[in-house]
Amino acid sequence: MAVELFQGDKNKIDVNRASLQFRTVIQAAKRRVVDSDDDEPESKSQKKKRLASVEDDILFKVADQIDNDEVLESLMQALDIGQVSRRRCLETNRSEGKVTERGTRELLLKWRSKTNATEQRSGLESALTKAELHDLRTKLFQEEKESHYRNI
Repeated sequence: MAVELFQGDKNKIDVNRASLQFRTVIQAAKRRVVDSDDDEPESKSQKKKRLASVEDDILFKVADQIDNDEVLESLMQALDIGQVSRRRCLETNRSEGKVTERGTRELLLKWRSKTNATEQRSGLESALTKAELHDLRTKLFQEEKESHYRNI
């Protein structure tokens, strides 16, 4: 009986994760369609804004890599997240009797929506530095730069 319940919970996690990944792919595809529909060349300010914003996959990778509450608290403090949002994030991460990154993802998405697009990348990089997540910062933004140059 306990094994069946555990497998049922695991299926819920897999379904939730698949749903989140699907939504992310759809959002990225919509952005590409909108971008490809533009007949006008991208202006310098548009390019700067696009390069300064943070994509979903970066936020999800940050959430996936945070493995304890102490590190998460440091990051939330560096991002200047309020106490109520911090508590909600931690509670969501612990919902359904297991530890997940769902609350962290939601928190990072909300932070991004409230942050000016031109300040998102620098703000996240700065927060990762303040939270002493240097390796994660280097890995995420180095991978992104390498990917960008491959696509040129």
